[in-house]
Amino acid sequence: MYMGYCNLQCADGAAGLGFRGVSLYNAKKYSDNTRGTFPGALMKTHRYADLDCFIPVLASTDKWQAISELLGSLTTEGLVRDPDLALQDILDREHTLSTGMTHGLGLPHARTQAVSRRCVALGLCRAGIEFDTIDGLPVHVIFLELSPLHGVWPHLEYLADLARAYSDPLWRSELESCTNLAGARRVLERLSS
Repeated sequence: MYMGYCNLQCADGAAGLGFRGVSLYNAKKYSDNTRGTFPGALMKTHRYADLDCFIPVLASTDKWQAISELLGSLTTEGLVRDPDLALQDILDREHTLSTGMTHGLGLPHARTQAVSRRCVALGLCRAGIEFDTIDGLPVHVIFLELSPLHGVWPHLEYLADLARAYSDPLWRSELESCTNLAGARRVLERLSS
């Protein structure tokens, strides 16, 4: 069950995610000064380099195959205890509102009972995959993120930060040129600094 968050275009032009009409990107600006003083105060509870799986060349040719391929990689690593439930939760979320962002980024995600901790898989598709994106362009980078049912804000903050960072052409180019998990983690770790 999703609680009303959706893709937004933030005031500064960055794509972001919103929750009940509040841009997480804008809420994050105020969180350092107001930590814990309002319900939307965000705290860093994740490391961006906590990337569990990386597929440098997705074999998939469409959105649904790509989601299944990335989910399969997380399942192979033993991170998903019920792949069928996870897939259904992802598809339910995706049918509610596409997670295709801008600049070739796909952020399929779900909160699910199928995982006990947040897990993330990254896949690259140089040819591009139609993903029903905001700007209508094909997706070249797909992050699949699964989170347990508890803790909404860390899940959304992570996705919003990725969407914002991906709007930087230099960072985007570095991520798209990664060839292994260690390299992708190094590029992602720079988001924490």
